[in-house]
Parts: sequence; C-alpha cells; structure tokens
Amino acid sequence: RASGLFWDHPAWPSARIGLLASALESERMLVTHEMAHAISRLAFTHDEQERIYRLMLPTYRSRAAVDEVFAIYSEREFVPHFTEREGHAPGVYGMARQRWDERHVFTRFVRALYHPHRPLAGTTRTPPRGLLG
Repeated sequence: RASGLFWDHPAWPSARIGLLASALESERMLVTHEMAHAISRLAFTHDEQERIYRLMLPTYRSRAAVDEVFAIYSEREFVPHFTEREGHAPGVYGMARQRWDERHVFTRFVRALYHPHRPLAGTTRTPPRGLLG
C-alpha cells in the first residue's frame, strides 16, 4: 500500500526512489517525504544516524519508525500545518504528526538542516550570522 519508496544498497551505483504516479496529486508531501529518506541515508554519516536513533528510540522504539519520523518532521518544514486527515494516518505517521511541536529538539534539528537562515524552531531569536558577523 506504499505510495513511495526509497531504497539503496552499497553495491548499487545509485539509490532509488519510486513514486506511485496516481498518488502524486493527492499526497502533497510524497516527494518531500521520500527525499527526506534519501537525505537521512545518503547525507548523514553513520555516527550522525546513530545519534538520531539514540535521541528518538526512547519515544519511537524502532529504527524504522525513527526513519519515518525524520521524514515526517521534514514534511512539516515545507507545509504550514498537517491536515486533520494527515494527523489520523495509521501508525507512526499519524502519531508523529499529532505529536509534532515547534518546541521539540528534533524540530529544531530538522529546521536548522533545511532552513539554517531561519530562527530555530520554538524561538524568536535570529540565527547567528557566523564568526565574521
């Protein structure tokens, strides 16, 4: 029943994303969600991935769920809110969307990743401009 998939293998020359064409119009965050999976697997080092798991496993209990939560928090960086329907999605999808909060540490991490020029989530402070101002 998946509308999109990301998968890779060390022996492959490139990773793959598959999207169900019929879902592209109705699932507004499908592409963002699958790209977030690609980022988490291909852009983060092994140590960075392990740090994310250490932070999130006490709440979400499995690495697969944490991978989905990263993609869900990524979705939220590109839309103003989750719809009621999205909040009632099955499993970790609905749970993470319902729990999402501007003040979460993970929200701050994801915000800084995608939008380093914006203030951190949950604060009105402007971001630092670097060592040279």
